[in-house]
Amino acid sequence: MDQKIIEKIQKLLMLGTSPVEAEAKAAMTKAGQLMAKHGVTHSQIENMREDDSGIGDERITQNAAASKWEKPLFAGLAGIFGCRPIRIPGRKRGSGQFVFFGVQEDVDMCVWYHKHLRRVIRRQAEMNYKLENDRKDYSLGMVMTIIRRLSEAYTPAKTEATGTDLIVLKDQLITEKLKEKFNRLKASAPFTSKVKNSGAMTHGRVDGETANIHMNINA
Repeated sequence: MDQKIIEKIQKLLMLGTSPVEAEAKAAMTKAGQLMAKHGVTHSQIENMREDDSGIGDERITQNAAASKWEKPLFAGLAGIFGCRPIRIPGRKRGSGQFVFFGVQEDVDMCVWYHKHLRRVIRRQAEMNYKLENDRKDYSLGMVMTIIRRLSEAYTPAKTEATGTDLIVLKDQLITEKLKEKFNRLKASAPFTSKVKNSGAMTHGRVDGETANIHMNINA
């Protein structure tokens, strides 16, 4: 079975949990069509998981030039989808890796949203500003609004679907696995960013209200 097909189906099934009804329905329909076309079963999808516990992680290379807004984007997405945000510093200042650690399906959602939103934010910043510092402040403003919108959309839906008790149990399991895999990890300082152009940041917060935060299922 083509790995790309499996990954595409996994992505669609995750999008099928979206609180946006039209998006969820379209994603599940597309997933069903692909599974039927390629003869893929739900058990095969589940067997692709590397860890029987269902806990996984995904590493993303940090962009030093964009760290001002990518750090809060990373931390915000992790919080919304119940993952632990881990930053592994690199040798050079501003370099390193972001790690989403949690239940694999939640990690997948973090990764997909991170990739999509990073592209949307960069495109908007480049369209509106020429100076790099102004683009960073604008992007930070967009992140603030986008994370709020996603939190409002997903947090109540996830709590209702999963249940408070199960969320607590899941969090305990993540904590145990985190200690096993990253036993020498030190707690990182909270992400902070200094704003040089408050007007650009405000502009970004306003534009974040209309930014396309949901992904095209055909992407």
